[in-house]
Amino acid sequence: MAVVRTAVELLRQQGLVVTQQGRGTFVRDRTVTRRHGVERYSRSRWAGEGMAILTAEAAVQGLVANQLIRELAEVPAPPDVAERLGVEPGTSVWVRRRTTLINGRPNQLADSYYTLSVVDTAPAIREENTGPGGGFARLEEAGYHLAEICEELLPRPVSKS
Repeated sequence: MAVVRTAVELLRQQGLVVTQQGRGTFVRDRTVTRRHGVERYSRSRWAGEGMAILTAEAAVQGLVANQLIRELAEVPAPPDVAERLGVEPGTSVWVRRRTTLINGRPNQLADSYYTLSVVDTAPAIREENTGPGGGFARLEEAGYHLAEICEELLPRPVSKS
């Protein structure tokens, strides 16, 4: 029974099921969210005392966004992350794994990786709450000018069992 509870909790954290006390566990309805293209990364949204990108984007739509931190840790860089960061696979890097929520419902799993030298100069990235403007603002404050942003969205494979 412990295995089932653990599995259901993982599915709940990933936003695939919702649990209702006394009623059971149900596959959740898909939330329709709207991305606002490249403007979502505008400095005016997150610079200074601005909001984190997802928070600002949700607010424009009259929604509330927040996140659950799943992991803040030093980990060995997987090969694809190592390639993007320009380090050898297995090199220690910092990861921020989050579940983002819109109006209290899971929206996406987001993982961000940083070299240790970056988090040494922008230590708030190691914290659960990175402060106003989120991680982008902390990077800029540390002297890293964000000239290009690449967002990669990957669908989760559907199990056919």
